[in-house]
Amino acid sequence: MKQLNFFERNVLQLRFQLAHFFVFCFILTSILYTYADNPYQTKKINGVEYILYTAQAGEGMYGISKRFDVTLDELNSLNPEAASGLKVGQILLIPRKKLPKNITNTSTAQVVQTNNQKTIMMEHVVEKKQTLFAISRKYNVSQDELKKANPELEKGLKTGMVLHIPQSVNTNKATSNGKNDTENSLVTQADKQEISDKKPIVSIPVLSSTPTYLTRLTNKVKPNQQAIKVAILLPLTMENQKNDAVNERFQEFYAGFLIAANAAKSKGVSLEIYSYDTEKSEEKMAEVLQQTNLKQVDLIVGPAYSNQISSVSEFALQHKIPTIIPFSSKVPELNSNPYLLQFNPSSDAELDYFFNLLSSKQKSYNLIFMDLSESSYSDYGYQFSSNLKEMLLKNAIDFHVLPSVTEQNIATTTYFEKDKINVVIFNTEKFSGIFPYIAYLNNKSSEFEIVLYEQYSWKNQNTTRKFKSLSVAPFKANLNDSEYLNYTQLFQKYFDWKVSTTNPRYDVLGYDLGNYFIAMLYQYGGQFDWGKNKLPLASGVQSYLKFERYNALGGFVNKQLYEHDR
Repeated sequence: MKQLNFFERNVLQLRFQLAHFFVFCFILTSILYTYADNPYQTKKINGVEYILYTAQAGEGMYGISKRFDVTLDELNSLNPEAASGLKVGQILLIPRKKLPKNITNTSTAQVVQTNNQKTIMMEHVVEKKQTLFAISRKYNVSQDELKKANPELEKGLKTGMVLHIPQSVNTNKATSNGKNDTENSLVTQADKQEISDKKPIVSIPVLSSTPTYLTRLTNKVKPNQQAIKVAILLPLTMENQKNDAVNERFQEFYAGFLIAANAAKSKGVSLEIYSYDTEKSEEKMAEVLQQTNLKQVDLIVGPAYSNQISSVSEFALQHKIPTIIPFSSKVPELNSNPYLLQFNPSSDAELDYFFNLLSSKQKSYNLIFMDLSESSYSDYGYQFSSNLKEMLLKNAIDFHVLPSVTEQNIATTTYFEKDKINVVIFNTEKFSGIFPYIAYLNNKSSEFEIVLYEQYSWKNQNTTRKFKSLSVAPFKANLNDSEYLNYTQLFQKYFDWKVSTTNPRYDVLGYDLGNYFIAMLYQYGGQFDWGKNKLPLASGVQSYLKFERYNALGGFVNKQLYEHDR
């Protein structure tokens, strides 16, 4: 078991203390307002105005988020009832920032009309006792269209038969047909009574959109008059607790941060590090956030677990303390807390990055979505797949969909092409969901070139694959040998244990973030993020840091991603 004997080593001269928790609750009332310059019904909640938008046929959450210039995460967090799937006529709550794109100042809603059509083919495996009429109704196509696309139907419909389903795609821009929006947009008190916003609104004056470049402190500097105080809120399991592999990662992150802190101290920076063992529970975090001296720090690093983020966010907002969330990529509080800084890029950033990658290579890529019937909206992979399909459709980029994927329809599908790279995308983030189909993809790879789009967490799974994989992550695909070697030697100098993580290494992440934020605090002070929508850029050993403000009222998120092939 690894031990963090920082006192005995007297190398990093850092202190450890205990601490606790703070809970804040805010009850909202709502008032309905209508403005002449807004074509939609609106509603004010705690002084913030929201559009009450009625979902139209063929719309998805991603398209609506882009239309109203809000993030997908923000839209989902405000409308949790849409988690089970968006329905026509459903009322959505949307922050009123400006009129949606392509909307003029009238009292009409926009309804999509189709001028030109582009057809893609989906596949459907005929189920037992299923009729052609039922299939045509399911996919909203005529039986004649199905027969034209599937000549083999002349011999009759059989269970297990694979049918090609023609689906139309819009290739022209949408236009308005002048349908009145008010008949479906009125909302009763009961419809939105449960909508609430517990975060006080903080206005951020944006001064500059041009980021500068930040370099770590490599030379001697003039000592700062007041010591920079940093609080580490992680489950360090320092006393009387059983160690485990997960907590080892957080210890390694902490060790890397301490190496960065020691380097800064050696250059003349006055620095104090306060470490708080937060364990895993909300109750333990409640203890930590009650400590008086925690209110005086310049930066908070943590927490590690998502169930503790809300309370830490409230604390950071109340005391105006910049707080870096190093591990989670799903932080709803980022929407309304300007003091949060999220290292892992958001789902929006990953979606945009991957879509741009596919767009740039669409001539050489053949896209095949393999949809698991057991996947649901609560699965990030399901949301990612659905939103990506929507983006591809709107940009008239061809793809295939294999619904209710089974071993049989993977084996019999005709969607694979020999003259293209076949990119397979499952609608789940769970490796256990796709594992049964790896062998069948291996078989296909003997005849076709296959690339599996995988979650970055899948890459360490020990499976035999005969095909390539593609993922995106905020970590460099290739580390600089000399820089990485120098850091590794530093780590070995201070600690006599081997790290448990590789690619990415948690200790290197701690080192990179430590170098960045200590330099930020030294050069710009405790309010280094105030009045900016982009922070200075920086290149670390393992990651390139590119923090940008998430929205006008929210915090910052790192937007740097890299393509990983294997």
